[in-house]
Amino acid sequence: MQNINTVSSCQFCSSVEMSAEQLFQIFLRSESERIRQLRMRALIHQRISALARQRAKRLTMIYLATIARERSRKHPASALHNRSRGPIVFLDREMPKLSEEDFVKQFHISRSSFHFILNNLSFLMSKKESLKLIPVWKQIATSLYALTSTESFKTVGVIFGIDSITVSIVLLEFCSAIVQIFQEQYMKSYPPSAEGITAIRKGFEELSGLPQVYGAVGDFRVDVKISTRNMRSPVKILAAADYRRKFTYVEVGAPSDRANLFEKSCLKDYHKCNKLFYSMSRKLVDGSVPIFLAGDASFQLQPYLMTPFQHADLSPREHDFNAALLKAHQCVEDAFAMMRQRFPRLGKCKNIAPDNLPLLVKAACIMHNILIEREDVSWDFTAAESTPVPPLVPMDEDGMGMRIRDEIANALMSCQ
Repeated sequence: MQNINTVSSCQFCSSVEMSAEQLFQIFLRSESERIRQLRMRALIHQRISALARQRAKRLTMIYLATIARERSRKHPASALHNRSRGPIVFLDREMPKLSEEDFVKQFHISRSSFHFILNNLSFLMSKKESLKLIPVWKQIATSLYALTSTESFKTVGVIFGIDSITVSIVLLEFCSAIVQIFQEQYMKSYPPSAEGITAIRKGFEELSGLPQVYGAVGDFRVDVKISTRNMRSPVKILAAADYRRKFTYVEVGAPSDRANLFEKSCLKDYHKCNKLFYSMSRKLVDGSVPIFLAGDASFQLQPYLMTPFQHADLSPREHDFNAALLKAHQCVEDAFAMMRQRFPRLGKCKNIAPDNLPLLVKAACIMHNILIEREDVSWDFTAAESTPVPPLVPMDEDGMGMRIRDEIANALMSCQ
């Protein structure tokens, strides 16, 4: 029988299975020595089990990705299925095989718009040293897929053959490039020019019958995770849009900030202090009306911001004004609904840090404007339904806002 002193801890650790003779030697020892050896064996089993689980999980992911590649290689059409049934693995040779319908289903934009973005961002996105090994087309495809889905970054990484941390880096670089390259051309409405004001004013007048409207303004909310705990906090987004449902202004507030975002925004300063809006006033019936924004009941009446009549018994004149104002305000509601439906990740804010939300929202609004300008209507959306909002206490500067609103209502009444 082997002596107890010759059984070293190294020999014990190197063997997973123990013979009956070795077990007998353990139980012959003292109480403390036996407990120490049994504890050591439990730790060995625990470590082996953890490593085995990690290895099995890693091999399973590799196996699923390999099977998906083989299926898409042999049967490209059958590999393109709905996201609810499972992820698709995109490789270099598989992207060109996508039909236009499947391309729109996966990325929510047309193939021509994808190549337009690719051609404009290629130079800037190829300069990032840490991402040089990833082709630019794959960076853009990964970012679009991440925005148009609510799947985890880990799943997105498996689909495109990169890790979850790289997916986050690629998405932020893509959004930064979108803002840097396209903001000046596709979302630069402030400060406005006289020609731009005239074009937008005419568009709103043809759409709703409301004169002197430069934009519709809305206050929206999304929930973001603010800590490592499973807690979410509402974040306000202030947006303005024109009659084509293109965003003209967007600003994201801080988490848990309940203050009125419009009252401290640059948008209010633009309309309150810009002399061009007042110099382009028009006389309608008895008085002149400056350029203004169309808001809903959640905003406060101002000379540069019209809100609906809110008392119980509305006259026909006031009812017609509210209907026209609602039709104009619906433009920003539809614009935000289109943006959220096209990029669902911004609706649920999954895997988005609060500090990164302003960049992602601005980039999504700019991409929305690009697709509107390119008439990329290949992706369907459901129009937003107007929801009742609690009215604020009216705040009017010297009664000027009420006078202007009455003047517009009188002009609408006289046109009938």
